Amino acid sequence: MGSTGSKAEDTLDSFIEISPGFWNIHVDFMLMGMFNSYTHMSLCKLANGEFVALDCVEMTPAIIKQIDDITDGGKLLTGVVCCHPFHTLAIPSFHAAYPSGDKRKYYGCPRHLIVRTSDAKDQPIVWAGSLDSEETRATFEPDLKMSVPDGCEFNDPKPPEANHLASVLVLHTSAKTVHCNDTFMYKERAYSNAFRVILACGDLTGDPRQQDLCDTEVGDLTLHPCCFGCGISREAGAPDKFQKWLLNLTTAWEFDNLCTAHTGNMYGGARDKIIADVIKNPKVQKNFEDLVDEIGDGTGTVAEVEAKDMVGGDGVECG
Repeated sequence: MGSTGSKAEDTLDSFIEISPGFWNIHVDFMLMGMFNSYTHMSLCKLANGEFVALDCVEMTPAIIKQIDDITDGGKLLTGVVCCHPFHTLAIPSFHAAYPSGDKRKYYGCPRHLIVRTSDAKDQPIVWAGSLDSEETRATFEPDLKMSVPDGCEFNDPKPPEANHLASVLVLHTSAKTVHCNDTFMYKERAYSNAFRVILACGDLTGDPRQQDLCDTEVGDLTLHPCCFGCGISREAGAPDKFQKWLLNLTTAWEFDNLCTAHTGNMYGGARDKIIADVIKNPKVQKNFEDLVDEIGDGTGTVAEVEAKDMVGGDGVECG
Protein backbone atom coordinates (compact mmCIF):
# COMPACT_ATOMS: atom_id res chain seq x y z
CA MET A 1 0.00 0.00 0.00
CA GLY A 2 2.89 2.37 -0.57
CA SER A 3 5.21 3.57 2.17
CA THR A 4 5.48 6.36 4.67
CA GLY A 5 8.45 8.71 4.36
CA SER A 6 9.63 12.29 4.38
CA LYS A 7 12.36 12.51 1.75
CA ALA A 8 12.05 13.51 -1.89
CA GLU A 9 13.56 10.22 -3.04
CA ASP A 10 10.80 8.28 -1.27
CA THR A 11 8.13 9.57 -3.65
CA LEU A 12 9.98 8.64 -6.84
CA ASP A 13 7.98 5.85 -8.52
CA SER A 14 6.39 4.91 -5.20
CA PHE A 15 3.31 6.18 -3.43
CA ILE A 16 3.96 7.37 0.10
CA GLU A 17 1.30 8.23 2.64
CA ILE A 18 2.01 11.88 3.34
CA SER A 19 -0.64 11.95 6.05
CA PRO A 20 -3.37 9.43 6.94
CA GLY A 21 -5.59 9.03 3.87
CA PHE A 22 -3.36 10.96 1.43
CA TRP A 23 -0.80 9.33 -0.87
CA ASN A 24 1.56 11.05 -3.35
CA ILE A 25 3.92 9.81 -6.05
CA HIS A 26 6.47 11.50 -8.33
CA VAL A 27 7.58 9.97 -11.63
CA ASP A 28 9.98 10.89 -14.42
CA PHE A 29 8.91 13.55 -16.91
CA MET A 30 11.35 14.72 -19.56
CA LEU A 31 11.16 18.44 -20.25
CA MET A 32 12.66 19.69 -23.51
CA GLY A 33 13.43 16.06 -24.25
CA MET A 34 16.48 16.05 -21.99
CA PHE A 35 15.72 17.39 -18.50
CA ASN A 36 13.90 15.31 -15.91
CA SER A 37 11.47 17.71 -14.25
CA TYR A 38 9.34 14.95 -12.70
CA THR A 39 5.57 15.18 -12.26
CA HIS A 40 3.12 13.81 -9.70
CA MET A 41 -0.31 12.60 -8.71
CA SER A 42 -2.07 11.95 -5.42
CA LEU A 43 -4.70 9.59 -4.05
CA CYS A 44 -7.17 10.82 -1.44
CA LYS A 45 -9.34 8.65 0.77
CA LEU A 46 -12.77 10.11 1.45
CA ALA A 47 -14.76 9.66 4.66
CA ASN A 48 -17.00 7.09 2.93
CA GLY A 49 -14.00 4.90 2.09
CA GLU A 50 -13.90 5.81 -1.60
CA PHE A 51 -10.88 7.38 -3.31
CA VAL A 52 -10.25 10.33 -5.61
CA ALA A 53 -7.15 10.64 -7.80
CA LEU A 54 -5.68 14.10 -8.21
CA ASP A 55 -3.93 14.36 -11.60
CA CYS A 56 -2.47 11.43 -13.51
CA VAL A 57 0.94 9.91 -14.15
CA GLU A 58 1.94 7.50 -16.89
CA MET A 59 0.84 4.00 -15.96
CA THR A 60 3.28 1.12 -15.53
CA PRO A 61 2.51 -2.34 -14.12
CA ALA A 62 4.26 -1.38 -10.88
CA ILE A 63 2.28 1.84 -10.45
CA ILE A 64 -1.01 0.12 -11.35
CA LYS A 65 -0.29 -2.49 -8.68
CA GLN A 66 0.28 0.24 -6.09
CA ILE A 67 -2.97 1.98 -7.00
CA ASP A 68 -4.83 -1.33 -6.96
CA ASP A 69 -3.41 -2.15 -3.52
CA ILE A 70 -4.62 1.16 -2.13
CA THR A 71 -8.02 1.22 -3.87
CA ASP A 72 -9.03 -2.46 -3.78
CA GLY A 73 -8.20 -3.15 -7.39
CA GLY A 74 -9.53 0.22 -8.47
CA LYS A 75 -13.07 -0.53 -7.26
CA LEU A 76 -12.87 2.21 -4.64
CA LEU A 77 -11.45 4.77 -7.09
CA THR A 78 -14.62 6.71 -7.90
CA GLY A 79 -13.26 10.11 -8.90
CA VAL A 80 -10.40 11.55 -10.97
CA VAL A 81 -9.65 15.29 -10.87
CA CYS A 82 -7.19 16.68 -13.44
CA CYS A 83 -5.98 19.90 -11.87
CA HIS A 84 -3.65 21.72 -14.28
CA PRO A 85 -4.53 22.84 -17.82
CA PHE A 86 -1.13 21.74 -19.15
CA HIS A 87 -0.78 18.45 -17.27
CA THR A 88 -2.43 16.25 -19.89
CA LEU A 89 0.01 13.71 -21.29
CA ALA A 90 -0.67 10.90 -18.80
CA ILE A 91 -4.46 11.16 -18.91
CA PRO A 92 -4.87 8.68 -21.83
CA SER A 93 -2.68 6.09 -20.07
CA PHE A 94 -4.43 6.51 -16.73
CA HIS A 95 -7.90 6.40 -18.27
CA ALA A 96 -7.05 3.20 -20.13
CA ALA A 97 -6.26 1.57 -16.77
CA TYR A 98 -9.11 3.21 -14.83
CA PRO A 99 -11.79 4.27 -17.33
CA SER A 100 -14.57 6.76 -16.72
CA GLY A 101 -18.09 5.45 -16.29
CA ASP A 102 -21.11 5.42 -14.02
CA LYS A 103 -18.99 4.45 -11.01
CA ARG A 104 -15.93 6.58 -11.79
CA LYS A 105 -16.29 10.24 -12.72
CA TYR A 106 -13.62 12.37 -14.40
CA TYR A 107 -13.37 16.12 -13.86
CA GLY A 108 -10.97 18.39 -15.72
CA CYS A 109 -9.94 21.92 -16.60
CA PRO A 110 -11.64 23.43 -19.66
CA ARG A 111 -8.57 22.62 -21.75
CA HIS A 112 -8.70 18.94 -20.77
CA LEU A 113 -12.22 18.63 -22.09
CA ILE A 114 -10.98 19.88 -25.47
CA VAL A 115 -7.59 18.18 -25.92
CA ARG A 116 -8.18 14.83 -24.17
CA THR A 117 -11.22 13.09 -25.61
CA SER A 118 -9.91 9.52 -25.97
CA ASP A 119 -7.50 7.30 -24.08
CA ALA A 120 -4.56 5.05 -24.96
CA LYS A 121 -6.98 2.30 -26.00
CA ASP A 122 -8.88 4.76 -28.22
CA GLN A 123 -11.84 4.66 -25.84
CA PRO A 124 -13.75 7.88 -25.18
CA ILE A 125 -12.99 9.86 -22.03
CA VAL A 126 -16.30 10.96 -20.53
CA TRP A 127 -15.86 14.17 -18.56
CA ALA A 128 -18.47 14.64 -15.83
CA GLY A 129 -17.73 18.31 -15.27
CA SER A 130 -15.41 21.25 -15.83
CA LEU A 131 -13.42 22.68 -12.95
CA ASP A 132 -14.11 26.26 -14.00
CA SER A 133 -17.47 25.70 -12.29
CA GLU A 134 -17.76 26.34 -8.55
CA GLU A 135 -20.38 23.61 -8.40
CA THR A 136 -17.96 21.08 -9.90
CA ARG A 137 -15.18 22.13 -7.54
CA ALA A 138 -17.55 21.45 -4.61
CA THR A 139 -18.26 17.86 -5.75
CA PHE A 140 -16.21 16.18 -3.03
CA GLU A 141 -16.75 18.60 -0.15
CA PRO A 142 -16.26 18.51 2.77
CA ASP A 143 -13.48 15.91 2.22
CA LEU A 144 -11.83 17.89 -0.58
CA LYS A 145 -11.84 21.65 -1.05
CA MET A 146 -10.72 23.16 -4.33
CA SER A 147 -9.56 26.64 -5.26
CA VAL A 148 -8.44 28.38 -8.46
CA PRO A 149 -6.19 31.47 -8.19
CA ASP A 150 -7.90 34.75 -8.96
CA GLY A 151 -6.33 37.45 -11.10
CA CYS A 152 -4.88 35.07 -13.69
CA GLU A 153 -6.22 33.12 -16.67
CA PHE A 154 -7.36 29.56 -15.98
CA ASN A 155 -9.56 28.60 -18.92
CA ASP A 156 -7.19 29.55 -21.75
CA PRO A 157 -3.78 30.68 -20.45
CA LYS A 158 -1.54 32.50 -22.93
CA PRO A 159 1.12 32.15 -24.05
CA PRO A 160 0.60 28.41 -23.52
CA GLU A 161 4.34 27.75 -23.61
CA ALA A 162 4.97 29.79 -20.47
CA ASN A 163 1.78 30.76 -18.62
CA HIS A 164 1.38 27.83 -16.22
CA LEU A 165 0.55 29.79 -13.05
CA ALA A 166 -3.14 28.88 -12.65
CA SER A 167 -4.29 25.44 -11.58
CA VAL A 168 -6.78 23.86 -9.21
CA LEU A 169 -5.33 23.54 -5.74
CA VAL A 170 -6.95 20.77 -3.68
CA LEU A 171 -7.04 20.50 0.11
CA HIS A 172 -7.65 17.10 1.69
CA THR A 173 -9.21 18.41 4.87
CA SER A 174 -8.60 15.47 7.20
CA ALA A 175 -5.01 14.96 6.00
CA LYS A 176 -4.34 18.71 6.13
CA THR A 177 -2.47 18.36 2.84
CA VAL A 178 -2.65 20.52 -0.29
CA HIS A 179 -2.05 19.08 -3.75
CA CYS A 180 -0.64 21.74 -6.08
CA ASN A 181 0.97 21.61 -9.50
CA ASP A 182 2.75 24.78 -10.59
CA THR A 183 1.22 27.70 -8.67
CA PHE A 184 3.55 27.16 -5.71
CA MET A 185 6.98 25.59 -5.99
CA TYR A 186 8.71 24.21 -2.93
CA LYS A 187 12.37 23.47 -3.48
CA GLU A 188 12.82 20.10 -1.81
CA ARG A 189 15.34 18.84 -4.34
CA ALA A 190 18.62 20.48 -5.33
CA TYR A 191 17.85 20.24 -9.08
CA SER A 192 14.79 22.49 -8.63
CA ASN A 193 16.81 25.64 -9.27
CA ALA A 194 17.74 24.55 -12.79
CA PHE A 195 14.19 23.44 -13.42
CA ARG A 196 12.80 26.85 -12.49
CA VAL A 197 15.13 28.51 -14.98
CA ILE A 198 14.06 26.14 -17.75
CA LEU A 199 10.39 26.67 -16.89
CA ALA A 200 10.85 30.38 -17.25
CA CYS A 201 13.03 30.21 -20.37
CA GLY A 202 10.18 31.40 -22.56
CA ASP A 203 9.18 34.13 -20.16
CA LEU A 204 12.37 35.71 -18.82
CA THR A 205 13.11 39.08 -20.38
CA GLY A 206 15.79 40.24 -17.97
CA ASP A 207 13.13 41.13 -15.38
CA PRO A 208 14.76 40.60 -11.94
CA ARG A 209 11.35 39.80 -10.42
CA GLN A 210 11.14 36.66 -12.52
CA GLN A 211 14.80 35.77 -12.03
CA ASP A 212 14.33 35.99 -8.25
CA LEU A 213 11.77 33.19 -8.48
CA CYS A 214 14.44 31.00 -10.09
CA ASP A 215 17.38 31.92 -7.86
CA THR A 216 16.43 29.93 -4.76
CA GLU A 217 17.90 27.59 -2.17
CA VAL A 218 16.73 24.19 -0.98
CA GLY A 219 13.83 24.79 1.40
CA ASP A 220 12.56 27.93 -0.37
CA LEU A 221 8.94 28.28 -1.41
CA THR A 222 8.03 30.59 -4.31
CA LEU A 223 5.37 31.27 -6.88
CA HIS A 224 5.74 29.95 -10.42
CA PRO A 225 8.47 31.83 -12.36
CA CYS A 226 5.90 33.22 -14.81
CA CYS A 227 3.92 34.93 -12.03
CA PHE A 228 5.13 38.49 -12.61
CA GLY A 229 5.62 37.99 -16.34
CA CYS A 230 2.69 36.49 -18.20
CA GLY A 231 1.08 34.78 -15.19
CA ILE A 232 -0.94 37.48 -13.48
CA SER A 233 -3.34 39.07 -15.95
CA ARG A 234 -2.29 42.48 -17.29
CA GLU A 235 -5.59 44.00 -16.23
CA ALA A 236 -6.38 46.64 -13.63
CA GLY A 237 -7.04 44.98 -10.27
CA ALA A 238 -5.55 41.60 -11.23
CA PRO A 239 -2.53 41.72 -8.86
CA ASP A 240 -4.82 42.71 -5.99
CA LYS A 241 -7.19 39.84 -6.80
CA PHE A 242 -4.32 37.37 -6.78
CA GLN A 243 -3.03 38.66 -3.44
CA LYS A 244 -6.50 38.46 -1.89
CA TRP A 245 -6.76 34.88 -3.14
CA LEU A 246 -3.44 34.05 -1.47
CA LEU A 247 -4.57 35.56 1.82
CA ASN A 248 -7.93 33.79 1.70
CA LEU A 249 -6.26 30.45 0.95
CA THR A 250 -4.11 30.63 4.07
CA THR A 251 -6.95 32.01 6.18
CA ALA A 252 -9.75 29.66 5.14
CA TRP A 253 -7.71 26.48 4.71
CA GLU A 254 -5.99 24.65 7.55
CA PHE A 255 -3.08 22.63 6.21
CA ASP A 256 0.39 21.41 7.15
CA ASN A 257 1.72 19.67 4.03
CA LEU A 258 2.17 20.82 0.44
CA CYS A 259 2.76 18.51 -2.54
CA THR A 260 4.08 20.30 -5.64
CA ALA A 261 4.44 18.64 -9.02
CA HIS A 262 8.01 19.29 -10.12
CA THR A 263 10.08 20.58 -7.22
CA GLY A 264 9.05 18.41 -4.29
CA ASN A 265 6.90 18.22 -1.17
CA MET A 266 6.91 20.10 2.10
CA TYR A 267 6.13 17.96 5.14
CA GLY A 268 4.77 20.17 7.91
CA GLY A 269 4.63 23.95 8.24
CA ALA A 270 3.45 24.61 4.66
CA ARG A 271 0.75 27.13 5.51
CA ASP A 272 3.12 29.20 7.65
CA LYS A 273 5.78 28.91 4.94
CA ILE A 274 3.47 30.42 2.30
CA ILE A 275 2.62 33.27 4.66
CA ALA A 276 6.29 33.97 5.45
CA ASP A 277 7.90 33.39 2.05
CA VAL A 278 5.16 34.81 -0.18
CA ILE A 279 2.43 36.82 1.54
CA LYS A 280 4.64 38.69 4.04
CA ASN A 281 7.85 38.66 2.01
CA PRO A 282 8.81 42.34 1.43
CA LYS A 283 10.47 41.59 -1.90
CA VAL A 284 7.39 39.75 -3.19
CA GLN A 285 5.14 42.55 -1.98
CA LYS A 286 7.31 45.07 -3.83
CA ASN A 287 6.97 42.97 -6.99
CA PHE A 288 3.18 43.15 -6.69
CA GLU A 289 3.32 46.92 -6.14
CA ASP A 290 5.54 47.40 -9.18
CA LEU A 291 3.21 45.28 -11.29
CA VAL A 292 0.24 47.41 -10.22
CA ASP A 293 2.13 50.54 -11.28
CA GLU A 294 2.97 49.00 -14.66
CA ILE A 295 -0.60 48.00 -15.36
CA GLY A 296 -2.03 51.32 -14.21
CA ASP A 297 -5.74 51.71 -14.81
CA GLY A 298 -5.78 49.03 -17.48
CA THR A 299 -6.27 51.45 -20.36
CA GLY A 300 -2.63 51.66 -21.40
CA THR A 301 -0.78 49.17 -23.52
CA VAL A 302 1.52 46.62 -21.98
CA ALA A 303 4.27 45.01 -24.00
CA GLU A 304 3.46 41.42 -24.83
CA VAL A 305 5.65 38.79 -23.26
CA GLU A 306 7.63 36.98 -25.91
CA ALA A 307 7.45 33.24 -25.28
CA LYS A 308 9.99 30.94 -26.80
CA ASP A 309 9.03 27.33 -27.43
CA MET A 310 9.39 25.37 -24.19
CA VAL A 311 9.16 21.80 -25.46
CA GLY A 312 7.82 19.32 -22.96
CA GLY A 313 6.13 16.28 -24.44
CA ASP A 314 3.56 17.72 -26.85
CA GLY A 315 5.21 21.14 -26.79
CA VAL A 316 3.36 23.12 -24.14
CA GLU A 317 2.62 20.29 -21.71
CA CYS A 318 4.52 20.05 -18.44
CA GLY A 319 2.97 16.89 -17.08
